[in-house]
Amino acid sequence: MTSRYSSIIEKIIKELENINKSVNRELIINSYNFSFEIHKDSFRKSGLPYIEHPIRVCEILLKMKVDDITISAALLHDTVDGLTVSLEMIKEKFGNTVAELVDGINKINEIKFNTSEQDKADNFRKIVISMVKDIRVLMIKFADRLHNMRTIRYLTPYKQKRIATETLEIYAPIAYRFGMYSLKSELEDLSFEIVNPVNFENIKSMLKFSKEEMTEKLNILKPEIEEALKKNGIDATVNGRVKHYYSILRKIQTRNKSFEEILDLMALRIIIENNDVGECYKALNIVHSLYRPMPNMVTDFIADPKSNGYKSLHTKVFYKDQVFEIQIRTRIMHEIAEFGLSAHWRYKMGGEGDSDGIDVYIDRIKTLLSNSFELSDPKDILNDIKSSFTANEVYVFTPDKDLIVLPEKSTPVDFAYKIHESLGNSCIAAKVSGKIVPLDTQLENGDIVDIVRSNKQDPSYEWLNFVVTAKAKSSIKSHLKKMQFEQSIAIGEELFNNELHKISYNADSLDMLEIANQFGKSTKEEFFYLIGDGSISVQKVLKKIIPDFDHKNKKGVFNKFLGKIKVKAGKNKFGINEDNQKIMLYCESCYPLPGDSIVGVLEPTKGYIIHKTDCEELSSIPKSNITHMNWEKSNNVKYKAVLNIVCEDRSSLLKDISIILCDHGVELSFFRMEKKGAIAVVECLAEVNSLSHFSKIRKKLLRVKSIMRVSRKRDKRSNKVIDCEDFLDNYNKGLLGNRS
Repeated sequence: MTSRYSSIIEKIIKELENINKSVNRELIINSYNFSFEIHKDSFRKSGLPYIEHPIRVCEILLKMKVDDITISAALLHDTVDGLTVSLEMIKEKFGNTVAELVDGINKINEIKFNTSEQDKADNFRKIVISMVKDIRVLMIKFADRLHNMRTIRYLTPYKQKRIATETLEIYAPIAYRFGMYSLKSELEDLSFEIVNPVNFENIKSMLKFSKEEMTEKLNILKPEIEEALKKNGIDATVNGRVKHYYSILRKIQTRNKSFEEILDLMALRIIIENNDVGECYKALNIVHSLYRPMPNMVTDFIADPKSNGYKSLHTKVFYKDQVFEIQIRTRIMHEIAEFGLSAHWRYKMGGEGDSDGIDVYIDRIKTLLSNSFELSDPKDILNDIKSSFTANEVYVFTPDKDLIVLPEKSTPVDFAYKIHESLGNSCIAAKVSGKIVPLDTQLENGDIVDIVRSNKQDPSYEWLNFVVTAKAKSSIKSHLKKMQFEQSIAIGEELFNNELHKISYNADSLDMLEIANQFGKSTKEEFFYLIGDGSISVQKVLKKIIPDFDHKNKKGVFNKFLGKIKVKAGKNKFGINEDNQKIMLYCESCYPLPGDSIVGVLEPTKGYIIHKTDCEELSSIPKSNITHMNWEKSNNVKYKAVLNIVCEDRSSLLKDISIILCDHGVELSFFRMEKKGAIAVVECLAEVNSLSHFSKIRKKLLRVKSIMRVSRKRDKRSNKVIDCEDFLDNYNKGLLGNRS
């Protein structure tokens, strides 16, 4: 072994032997000599010999307490170039495992992120899959990236910005999801300083001022706690930690907090050395006996660990005029909190501690990936993977008190899809901790969520604006796509038959399968879908299959025919009339009712959109696209109508309203109530029989004391919901459907 780095290699070997006595010294020395020979004529941008880089990577890895195989692969990770050194050569000299690790690193290095959204999504997946095959690939790659970030100042500003952005968007989130908090924090701060130097310096200066004041108080708390723990026979280490810069920025941005409102800028950590979990809770009681705890600010991540395996007790206490966070955990919990998956791996290899944690990790990561790649849009895939890897968790419960872990900002719809896809597809409302809330309400820790469902409900495009989980997004899009596909088929078949009807052509004489084949489709449904989604016109089709087809003199006939269409309602917003052809969608701005004057607009993939003749949306539609329509008489059909009730607020108001709606057999699919001083506005989406039915309900409501106005005009203000217990009690008797 030669060169001035020999002593460093000896030190690395000695540290490995402290971790594991059976270290293969020869493997480490041979790996170093081979790497040194390959890199002897190469230099880093800093001017230092290139061999400096793999050695510094090994030093970073030692903090994770890795094995000799990992150190060997780290020394060799930049040697394979396909010309001088091949992977086969590495395998022959250093064994299959080392070669596989080197190959895993090379595959990640080949990935380019300044590409299309599709490629970025695929590349993100490749990185994580490479890592979960053997997590030592992850350890080496993160150590490699960390050293590159520490020396990034020698690169051009353009390269610095590109690499720092990539680190912040890709590597730091993966480090977080794998529980490698120490690595994640340093990667974020090194990247933050380059990507956003102004905010970095602002936070750095603010923290410096606060740090001096808080350190002084921590120096008082630390010995007091140490003495109290010792008196009670608890062997523990107490130290402080400062919240890192990028974490402070994220808290300011995502939680709308000022710098002064962040309560955990500095914290004390109590680490129980004998790994007795019971002593964590004992230490918590001792801390609370010394200092006054903040109410409702104890978080137990030991009983309910974070999804990345993090376990600890958190509490906030008052000391004079300052609030301090105190974290309590065992030594094993602390190492897992700092080094995440690498600590789990070490315990599994050593057969101690939380040895099954690594398997739990891998399963969670695979689940995250499989859910994300159910999405079809590459941008959605990439954003979902990133959010899945960076999101904090919220802990909520089913009515049976089963714990459900969801990403932060999840809604009742996310919760419903987490339970089962059918529950998500049919959810109509939610009761959260005893109160009815809108479906876009963000859930909080400890909420008990009860989903109200209806077999008349279908997912809505609006849900995609607020759901956050991949499972919810993919299920909603899949269901909507299926609905749209079925509608487009029916629309295409209708348009096709309408044109044949106008020229008195016998449809039965046509071989629809042969026609479908002419247009590159294998079934008639696929052929009708082409017409229904606007990909090809009916006239073009008929001109090809009927040689003497001439539609030039047929202008105006189609609109005349449409004028005779009679509208009939069906399931949800669209309906099919008795000949099972005509699909109707009802405008969600005006919600037309039988008795209203109506018009229709034919839209590809949607069908006929039915509007009231005074609907505001018609102003943006060309008159040539608007067709007058008539209602068809139907029995036992329900139509949706907005009820907007303005009244003076008083007790039992909701009860009085609900009694009238119940008496008139009204079902509801939406409800909210907003207060403004003494005035309350109640808005609901009710299912009624006709305009006359609505009028009867309106007249009855206007007779109720304090109700001033009842209209069909939809209020577009914010969905602020108040306690609606009386209302819910009346409707939980069956009118809102079955509950989960």
